[in-house]
Amino acid sequence: MSKFFREGEVVSVEGDNCEIQLSIKGFCSGKHQCAAAVFGKGISPERNKIRAKNSIHARVGEKVVVEILSPGFYRSLFFVFLFPLIALFGGILSGIQIAVWMGIPQRSDLYAGIGGVICFSCSLLISRSVNRRVQPKYIIPNRIDKSSNCKGCLIRSR
Repeated sequence: MSKFFREGEVVSVEGDNCEIQLSIKGFCSGKHQCAAAVFGKGISPERNKIRAKNSIHARVGEKVVVEILSPGFYRSLFFVFLFPLIALFGGILSGIQIAVWMGIPQRSDLYAGIGGVICFSCSLLISRSVNRRVQPKYIIPNRIDKSSNCKGCLIRSR
């Protein structure tokens, strides 16, 4: 199981649960133009809202640390990156074999391309369905005080 930490602000509290707007910039103020701040510029804020159990009784407007537990993180990485690549090469090899089996080896490039595209497309559909089933769990272990800075906040929250 993989653990990740993000900073967020409590937007609303409903009973034992709260809605948190995760920071796109990570634990920085965003002034440093780090990779998280630069790559997160185009992401809409609505995509970074989560619901978590309010175990520390945080109030609206407080900044908190959110621990993200992802039980299938490495399996998801396999299905997103490696599985389509393996399927592409498998489709190419099977397309070549089908052309040879049909007795037209001069068309093996065409059949290799068709087989590669079909297998790659099917692997993307399989990867998408597998990744939809993997849902992370969110835990709020700590608040972030106002004196926190970019370097110390993550270390203090552990």
